[in-house]
Amino acid sequence: MTTVHVISQVVTIVSALVALGAAIAAFMGLNTWRRELKGREEFQLARRVLLFSCKLREAFRQIRSAISLADETKGKPQGMDDSVYVFASRFNSRNDLWSELEAVQLEVEVLFGKEAAAKLQPLREHVSEYWSTLMTASNATSGGRSLWDDEEVPYLKEAREILIARKGDDFQAAVETGIAQLQDEMRKHLR
Repeated sequence: MTTVHVISQVVTIVSALVALGAAIAAFMGLNTWRRELKGREEFQLARRVLLFSCKLREAFRQIRSAISLADETKGKPQGMDDSVYVFASRFNSRNDLWSELEAVQLEVEVLFGKEAAAKLQPLREHVSEYWSTLMTASNATSGGRSLWDDEEVPYLKEAREILIARKGDDFQAAVETGIAQLQDEMRKHLR
């Protein structure tokens, strides 16, 4: 073998090694980029869900507030209890939030899995419970009855416990617990 032939062989081998090294570096860089992108998406979703959970907590506090303003009964149908109308109006004004709850749960399931998404289920159940209680109270108070007519409709006392916030009430405590569990789950993805 001649020196030129040996040098040619060495150059070919070195070129192949450089190409292999470049391919390995590109592959590693692509994997790093994928992990970073996934981490960024998880971080952004966790942050959005945390913010959403705060909005949800505040929405429950606002719709259940015992204090109502006079203008909240404007447009009330005749024969409907004022309090029920106020709670229904407040609830309906948050329809975008209630709709977003399902979308958020699906997004959490896609990115974090079913176990994380299950943390949103109690909150969806609280929304459903509030809505069904509101509809039952609306039906029970039609025809001029008041939300406060316990003697005629015993269920109204239980309905008030869900519809109206009061210090230390079980419904708000259950909502707060559900939100705290969701927030704990999302904080795992912020690290």
